Amino acid sequence: MGICSYNLEIIIEPAPVSTGSGLDTFKPMNSGTSRPLKVYKTYAQQIDLLCERGLIINDPDFATKWLQEAGYYRLSLYMFHFRVTDEDGNKLNKFQDNTTFDEIVSLYVFDRGLRTRVFSGIEKIEVSLRARMGYLLGEYDPDVHMMPWYFRSTRKHTQLVKTFKLRIDRAIAGNDEVALHHEAQYGGRLPFWVLTDLLDFSDLSKMYEQLHSKDQRKLAREFELNDPPRKRKQRQSNLSGWLHQLSLVRNFTAHHSRLWDRKFGAKDISDAQGVRGFFQDFANPGQSKDMYGVLTIMAFLLESIEGNTEWARGMGQYLDRSFSEMPSKSPADMGFPQGWKTLQPWIHEK
Repeated sequence: MGICSYNLEIIIEPAPVSTGSGLDTFKPMNSGTSRPLKVYKTYAQQIDLLCERGLIINDPDFATKWLQEAGYYRLSLYMFHFRVTDEDGNKLNKFQDNTTFDEIVSLYVFDRGLRTRVFSGIEKIEVSLRARMGYLLGEYDPDVHMMPWYFRSTRKHTQLVKTFKLRIDRAIAGNDEVALHHEAQYGGRLPFWVLTDLLDFSDLSKMYEQLHSKDQRKLAREFELNDPPRKRKQRQSNLSGWLHQLSLVRNFTAHHSRLWDRKFGAKDISDAQGVRGFFQDFANPGQSKDMYGVLTIMAFLLESIEGNTEWARGMGQYLDRSFSEMPSKSPADMGFPQGWKTLQPWIHEK
């Protein structure tokens, strides 16, 4: 039994709706009205509210510690999966039977570890992308990034140039030695292979999206993606969609946002399907639209960069161990299929 017991007043809230952007939103209960903001509650009142909704809290001091450390709202995002769902798919303000506060904390701690491991992988992908873009495109000209004929859209190239200027100014304001050197010696002009180190991951993603197909394919081959079919040779490489998806994931990890059960706009994986045994279980046409897809894409890119599957092996072991300690949740909640441990790259020895 928990520390308190109440008659539950059931309040219906709408189920989350996938926007395709990776952000979950809620349907308004009445689009023509606006509800007042919720009132402030002390930690003790927050604990009372959770108990009132059926959550088992055996140690109020432990609960207070986590409310202080993480905050009620952040933890409530992890409580969502433990709430009762009605026949219309709406979440009720009532917890499933026998749900404990400890389970919610375990899910939160798991997600925190997941973010750390994901960020470590994305860091390696980002650094490699900077280096390879700088090398391959810099061969055209040190000022290749300023030349609109190397890009699909003049209008979007103009926007990119504005971004380049903002990133250089930001680096100078932050006393970046490289930016200051080029400001003093070259009037602020940077060769492209230097500029790439000042750009954000999302900048690199947007720039890659604007490259012509032949340059997209050239860079994608560096990461062992196949070229698109000849009849569709002008279409974007799958790498373009992958980088956009990973830029969203990077932002979630950098801002400590919930990650484990995110949904994303679907991204094509057909250029890599079957390469080194990857994506064999993905439907045809295969798409990445959840964390299973994201992690598989990351594993593919990291194996092409590092020549081994160490990151994927470590991630698979972390998932296996974590979910064995959270019996009410499973990798299926992240989009992993049944038998995932028999699939590339998640095959590993215990």
